[in-house]
Amino acid sequence: MKTLAELKGEPLKPRDLLPQWECLAMLAEEAAELAQAALKLRRVLDDVNPTRINYTDAVERLNEEYADVLLRAAQLSVIDEKKILEFIERK
Repeated sequence: MKTLAELKGEPLKPRDLLPQWECLAMLAEEAAELAQAALKLRRVLDDVNPTRINYTDAVERLNEEYADVLLRAAQLSVIDEKKILEFIERK
């Protein structure tokens, strides 16, 4: 986390103000919302258990929740982008 002196003149970001454990909690919450959005899109695609949401809205929600997960993950000081890219290449 940055000190107040380091933040002076810069726009404040949640990662600068919140402890890591709170950022982890927010990431978990957003990840759960992403999972729900994926499951909702699955219901739209297979139509076995119909839902009122349409395909376009389901895809939009999935993309929004994915963006939220990426934003929350970026707030964590323990995230190592280089390591993540290595994991992606291996998978």
